[in-house]
Amino acid sequence: MIQELKDKGVKQFAIYHSLNNRKYFEKYYNPSGEQVVKLLSLDSLKKKGQSEIILESIERFFQSRLSDKLSLIEVIKYVIKDTSIKSPTIYKIISQNPHELLKSEVNGTVWLSYKSQKFNLESKKPSEWTEIKDALNREIEEIFKDTRQPVYNVSLLEILELFKKIIDYQTPENDLNGLGEQLWKTLYKFYHSANDRNDILNAFKQLSTSLDPFLQKILYLIDTSKYLTLKSKKSGLGSFIKELNKLDDKEFRYKNHIKDVPIFKFSKHMFAAYNSRNQITHLAKKWSKRDLIDNFTSTLVVFVFATFEYQNELEKAIKI
Repeated sequence: MIQELKDKGVKQFAIYHSLNNRKYFEKYYNPSGEQVVKLLSLDSLKKKGQSEIILESIERFFQSRLSDKLSLIEVIKYVIKDTSIKSPTIYKIISQNPHELLKSEVNGTVWLSYKSQKFNLESKKPSEWTEIKDALNREIEEIFKDTRQPVYNVSLLEILELFKKIIDYQTPENDLNGLGEQLWKTLYKFYHSANDRNDILNAFKQLSTSLDPFLQKILYLIDTSKYLTLKSKKSGLGSFIKELNKLDDKEFRYKNHIKDVPIFKFSKHMFAAYNSRNQITHLAKKWSKRDLIDNFTSTLVVFVFATFEYQNELEKAIKI
């Protein structure tokens, strides 16, 4: 259908913009896994008022973010884009549904909590997360069992659950939110369908560029003032790692070659993750498939290592 419209001279942007209007089109996946777009009938459009359209859009957004609390402005922007309904109407519908949509204000940011009984955060694609967690465990279990590495008093599977909670946790800093949207898709695709080098390269790029905001988020949760100071200076990844001094206190990440870096405390993985992330624009195209997989694994190790090292502080920050 899209190709037919293009052949008739309709611009691609206009096609996708129209198809994304959920007032008139419904998207779903057929049994073969193909996305199908269905034009809603006039009768169904008449039956479905603006209130229902807005509430359904809000529910979709909360489910996509795997959270029951989001900033109000984020919600409004999403609903406008999703439904083409103007903001005054959206604000009005939200105000008319105080039992489902509860507003609160923290440090000048207005938050919206979604309390609909239809919405069940725990049931949002649990099988996908279970598959991702199991794949991560298989991928890095032997690395964390290495006797040359630190010994922790919680299991890898337990720390992976905390890792997920940190990724999905919402903060007043919008730049630190939404990490899970791309990360879970990337990991799921990597372990299920990434076969050729381009698939692996794209997955590595997504994972590597998520390391900065993840470590920034850890610093925000354990020491907000230090995070804000670095943010105001527009500091890079190295500065955030320096503040998180449990991760690389000897600064092995700055060595000239990985052979000069010890194995203990995942230092080789930190070196590989840090340097491959800095080289991704210039050198990634030259890396072999094996290089990409190794750098992907090292970056994963740093995500999990940081969660292990700051477990107590993180659990306290998100009140587990």
